[in-house]
Amino acid sequence: MRITDVEAMVLDTGKDYADPQEAVEAHGVRFVALIKVTTDAGICGWSDVETQPHVGRAIVTAPSGGQVGFESLRAALIGEDPLERARLWQKAYRYLAYYGRQAAGMQMLSGVDIALWDIAGKACEQPVSALLGAKYRDRVKAYASTLFRPTPDAMKRAVDDYLGRGFRAIKFCWGVFGHDLKLDITLKTSPAMPRLPHTPARCASPPENRRRVWSSLSVWRARAGWTCCSPISAAAAA
Repeated sequence: MRITDVEAMVLDTGKDYADPQEAVEAHGVRFVALIKVTTDAGICGWSDVETQPHVGRAIVTAPSGGQVGFESLRAALIGEDPLERARLWQKAYRYLAYYGRQAAGMQMLSGVDIALWDIAGKACEQPVSALLGAKYRDRVKAYASTLFRPTPDAMKRAVDDYLGRGFRAIKFCWGVFGHDLKLDITLKTSPAMPRLPHTPARCASPPENRRRVWSSLSVWRARAGWTCCSPISAAAAA
């Protein structure tokens, strides 16, 4: 079995990101990346990738100049055995070495790796968990994921709504949180909001606010337990 094609697709929802001042559900980012790896055995592997999809597509489809370090993911993978995942990861990493060893390059390489695992599972007629060596659970708790609301009352209404739908965990991200320190503290300290002290909130915030927001705010939990998080790590916040 050999890889015959590697494609990167950009999906467009047609919707820009919601106004954080509106107490509305988040439909997600507008553009989404998909990777498809095709083999001569008729088996295809898929992965979605959280990145800037137009940049990611260029990393997959860039024309070859014959110089390792400046090549595309497609150039690294065409003609290869898709089951040799570890070796192909190292090869692709070398092919992207001058420009892709972080950010979108690593994100797209991760997507290719997931697609190769998808191919392996289909080729072996086994779930990927079996190939990885273990399946620890049959059920996973679902949680609601939504934007921060602009007022404590709006936050409370959102929590009550999710609890009424049967969710036992809720994640609030992005929205208005992290842009205005005073508003963040108002939301956090409102008597209307239950609190879990000493749990740091990770938020998407301007650099000048990150340290203060990280050190002064707590994650909130509703009656069933609810959390706040986003891609900013503790190291980045510091």
